[in-house]
Amino acid sequence: MSGTSESHVQLGASSTTILQKMVRVTVGKMGFKKSDADECLLMRAEDQVTVILCVYINDMLVVGDKLAVEAFKKEITKFFNTKEEGM
Repeated sequence: MSGTSESHVQLGASSTTILQKMVRVTVGKMGFKKSDADECLLMRAEDQVTVILCVYINDMLVVGDKLAVEAFKKEITKFFNTKEEGM
């Protein structure tokens, strides 16, 4: 990610029981891989661009290249109702 603009966004989901479903969808349908360090940490690397998700209960922190984060935000709305709560 060096030399690129980075972005981070916190998205709030509409259900407090979303963690397990979020992990299943992001791993199964969106190509993310679970971290060995923590099951709430997920990563996806494509074309030398990495998006990192930290999911906790009904919150998600998204970190990565600005364009990749924007694409992720659009993609995740296919599976969940989300709202952006900060940048």
